[in-house]
Formats: sequence, structure tokens, C-alpha cells
Amino acid sequence: MTPDRFRFNPETMSLDPAHFKKVVYLDQFVISEIVNAIDPHAKAHARVDPFWRQVFEALERVSKLQLVVCPWSRTASARSGS
Repeated sequence: MTPDRFRFNPETMSLDPAHFKKVVYLDQFVISEIVNAIDPHAKAHARVDPFWRQVFEALERVSKLQLVVCPWSRTASARSGS
């Protein structure tokens, strides 16, 4: 669905059709693989599975459509030592 197909009613503060944003948490492994896939200067760029580039492109698309949000996570940050 494209963004122009949503209708917003300011009186009821609702979207037609109903729109619910999904929350997706990415673990450190996923983030590392995506970075390696999209950064041509990354040491692991040559060996990374093309699947991760597709994951990045899909997440970028749905994020720009505001259908998904990938928030920062304290738990993930604590596990990675950051």
C-alpha cells in the first residue's frame, strides 16, 4: 500500500484503513551483517551473504513508509558491551 492511499481524519485522529506500526528489534548479529553488506569498505563486505543487503532494502522501504520502526534497545546495547 502506498502512503497516498491512507486517509487521515483529524476529528477522530484515525487513519483509514487502520494503520499499525510494527516494532522490530534487530540484534547485534543482524546489524553487523547489514553494515557489512552495505558498506563496500567493510572488511567482511566480500564474504557477506547478499540476503543481508535485501534485508536492509526491505527494512529501509517499510521504514520510509512508516510501517515499521527499529528502536534502539538497552538490552542489545548491554549485550554488545556498548
